[in-house]
Amino acid sequence: MPSLIKNAIAIGVGIAAALLCGEIVLSAMPVNRAAWGALASNEWRGPRLEPNTTTYSTDWDMSEANRPTINKLGFHSTLEYTDGAPMIALLGDSYIQAMMIPDSQTIDGLLNARRADNTQIYNLGSSGAQLPTYTGQAAEAKRRYSPQGAVVLISRNDIYESMLPVTGFYNYRREGDDWLPPQYLPPDSRRSVTKQVAMHSSLLNYFRGNLKFGQTPVFKGGRPGDGADAPVTGAYAPMTSAECRPIYEHFLETFPGAAGLPPERVVLVFDGQRSLLYPTGKPSPAADTACLPEFAAAARAAGFGVVDLEPVFRAEYASAPRRFDYWPRDVHWNAEGHRIVAREIERELRDRGIWH
Repeated sequence: MPSLIKNAIAIGVGIAAALLCGEIVLSAMPVNRAAWGALASNEWRGPRLEPNTTTYSTDWDMSEANRPTINKLGFHSTLEYTDGAPMIALLGDSYIQAMMIPDSQTIDGLLNARRADNTQIYNLGSSGAQLPTYTGQAAEAKRRYSPQGAVVLISRNDIYESMLPVTGFYNYRREGDDWLPPQYLPPDSRRSVTKQVAMHSSLLNYFRGNLKFGQTPVFKGGRPGDGADAPVTGAYAPMTSAECRPIYEHFLETFPGAAGLPPERVVLVFDGQRSLLYPTGKPSPAADTACLPEFAAAARAAGFGVVDLEPVFRAEYASAPRRFDYWPRDVHWNAEGHRIVAREIERELRDRGIWH
């Protein structure tokens, strides 16, 4: 028995030493500390990051390492947003949040550096956001600031995800043919002691942020609103036009009022499949890909500004073949992708008189 106790103690000491060693080594490395959302607050109803996050990276090898600036409100920006200030809301998902891109090379970083005396761009991008969350974030911007315009990235699966309830985000709801007010599922208002400790541990941040242990999946299986909860592992059942149309039409009808802006001062940016440009490139799965062209056409007809990035990236690649993202491991835009998208957004803002 004493030998068993000694062996157990030795094993325990060995495990503790290994964990301590891992903590020390990882504390000097850019582990992903950005996997923690901000707590629920009346200050802002919508997804945000924990303010003052220091490092970001992805996967086990900590690729795409970056030290983004997360402002006091919880968004990736070097600006501290001023209540009542004129601003242009930049809305979107992780492509706009752009945690892997240095501050000065993000869309808002580039545009704010070129704005002269034009209105500042406030980055309100949040990983996992979709159409109802863009609308909710725009309403929050209207409540706190003085919006002069809005730019909204429309990503593949934004239509699909809009009916799915996810903590920290908004989702659309219907009762028969009638739309109900969007539902907001707030995150926790306080953290347990265990989570507070975990937030400050490099080892636990590595497991949670880089290896994705313990994170709630955003994507759920099934069709929008059908209540299915099986995780999607790689393929999405394609949505029909009849399924997509009510969702994107509802967005087009409700976004301007929520944002306090006419459609003419809202620019929708539609992303494309850049992977198809590259040798051996394959399409990435999405449920609503076939619906996006008709969504863009409906937006144009309603007076919204529309930027279609598919032909833009195709022309750029034809003129000088290069990567606009981190494909095949990650399809998020790289710095070159952000430069091109910022250029197209700036052109549309000036053409519409939102910037002069």
